[in-house]
Amino acid sequence: MTKACNSCGRALEDDASFCSGCGKPFQQEEPEPASEPTSASASASTAIPSSIPPEQQDWIKFLGPGAEYYLAQFGSFQHDGNDQFSLTWNWYPFLFGWLWFLYRKMYLYAAAFAVGPFLTIALLRGGMEILLMWGLAAGALSNYLYYGHVKRSLEELHAQPRVTDNMWDQTLADVGGVQPYVWWLGAGILVMAVALGIMNPPPNEPPPNQPAHLEDI
Repeated sequence: MTKACNSCGRALEDDASFCSGCGKPFQQEEPEPASEPTSASASASTAIPSSIPPEQQDWIKFLGPGAEYYLAQFGSFQHDGNDQFSLTWNWYPFLFGWLWFLYRKMYLYAAAFAVGPFLTIALLRGGMEILLMWGLAAGALSNYLYYGHVKRSLEELHAQPRVTDNMWDQTLADVGGVQPYVWWLGAGILVMAVALGIMNPPPNEPPPNQPAHLEDI
């Protein structure tokens, strides 16, 4: 039996969890309340269903943590088989800026969002409003930028000679996935900034010149 995707109308197998056309997950019926799953059943629930097409499995393996969320966001950029920009929002890039791009291995974007705000402040002689504008841009554009990054990376990997399944999965994890050390890096930068602020307080301004007294003339 088949069912149609609610987003793009593509016909898929009845037991499919994700649409191979637009990538959106199917809405599942709420399960009956049950006891907490055992470790064995919990690990089985995180496995990728075999009904998902291999190409869609590559997207899930490449994305790593948060794959379901990003696949749902990516569906907003696919219209009738063509890519089209759509405004979405992601709180993590808004709050953490270039660290999120580095976390997702988007090195060029990480460099741009690390240097761009301070360069803009230097050129425009602005203040905190410049940092806010860059944060809003990161939050609004990050999902679309990430979609393009993942799609280009997978196309480049698929163009290379195919290796064994184990090596292919490892390649997807190495090129994609995340870098957890980034959050430790961010914590270290924050601690260093606080320490430098404590050790180097701003200098006290000298008192304004006082008018001379008559007896001193």
